[in-house]
Amino acid sequence: MSEHRSDQLHVTSLIVYCRPERLQALTVWLIDQAGVEIPVSSPEGKLVVVSENHSERAIADLMQAIADRPGVLNTAMVYHEVIEHEED
Repeated sequence: MSEHRSDQLHVTSLIVYCRPERLQALTVWLIDQAGVEIPVSSPEGKLVVVSENHSERAIADLMQAIADRPGVLNTAMVYHEVIEHEED
């Protein structure tokens, strides 16, 4: 994985699937994470999670933390873009 570069913004979209009875707790935990949004979720336990981070390591750490949450069945990255900040 690449090292941390403050001039990069990593935008990532994840699909997270959890047990329906754990959806509320997972949602509360996710929205408490820095740079994380949940634009779509379903009562069946499916969520679209969008994350903005400054390193690939932060993305990997977030994905592992999600996978470790109770009731999470699967987490998959479906989109990743690196935005380079240019100095004026």
